[in-house]
Amino acid sequence: ISVPPPRRATVVLETSPSERLSYNSLVSYIRANIVLTSLEGAERGAGADVSLLHHANKKSARAAIENIRLTCNGGGKQVATLSPEFYSEAVEWLNERYHAPPHAVARCRAFMDAAQAGEPLPCDKCSLPLLLQLVFPLCGHLVCPECVEASVEASGPLSACPVCEVALPP
Repeated sequence: ISVPPPRRATVVLETSPSERLSYNSLVSYIRANIVLTSLEGAERGAGADVSLLHHANKKSARAAIENIRLTCNGGGKQVATLSPEFYSEAVEWLNERYHAPPHAVARCRAFMDAAQAGEPLPCDKCSLPLLLQLVFPLCGHLVCPECVEASVEASGPLSACPVCEVALPP
């Protein structure tokens, strides 16, 4: 008796818009953690010690992987939450620490409000709608972690907005 060779096939399953948003938002969160904690100068703030890749964060990394698995199997909807204290702190930092222009503060507020309402906004570079975007404080552009990472890979350390090239604050 001989066993026939295995038959393999790739099947692409259609996902709903809600499933795509959940998956992309979760992957965006993980990518943002890795990108931001590996940026030059990260050791002065949230650096490698808060990265999901750091050995001390195994539990958080496992939870992130489990969330990806659940999301890929239709296991839930991503909901962005932001406490009033963190909302106020973000606006305060934009105004006082970065001296952001009013249009950038308004854009950040609109993004935080939309994300909490479950309404994704598109990345200003690639147009992918996500609940998590990185806000550039001096221009107000919303950029997904993937575009930030691509900018770092193409041009070296992040020193300006990947959309408009406005320099980052010191």
